[in-house]
Amino acid sequence: MLGTILNYLIGDLYVLPNFGNLAASIADGVLAALTAYLMGIMSRGNNTGISSLLVFGLLVAVAEYFFHRYLLNTKKVEPNV
Repeated sequence: MLGTILNYLIGDLYVLPNFGNLAASIADGVLAALTAYLMGIMSRGNNTGISSLLVFGLLVAVAEYFFHRYLLNTKKVEPNV
């Protein structure tokens, strides 16, 4: 849940409008991997390897790339003013 909140606040609200989709997707992937790493450090029996974190970050970045494209192309997610 912490990763979702960080990705939304930093990646979707700040990086996406200011730097574009690719930068926001990369930032979201890095933030997700970093959050998973930090949560693993605080957990007992941490067996998270660097390759697992890289794959996780890559999967998040790819998913976020397509999600951001959806957000930018649809009018359904804009607030009603």
